[in-house]
Amino acid sequence: MTEAVADKQQPAPTDMARGFDAFSFLARFAPLIFLLVLMAVFALLEPRFVSSVNLFNVMRQVSITGLLAIA
Repeated sequence: MTEAVADKQQPAPTDMARGFDAFSFLARFAPLIFLLVLMAVFALLEPRFVSSVNLFNVMRQVSITGLLAIA
């Protein structure tokens, strides 16, 4: 009985050796990273892009697509 309890307490070897996986991180957050990079590029090219009204409109328009993607 003590061996069964000891086996459950130790993490699996694959969990310990796994670490950070950059590919799965990029696959998961690629749309968000792309949106942030695109907004930074437009902010550098056009200073009026960074106005609070414009950023609110961009986020409002993107939120509709984001909600559809989640569903």
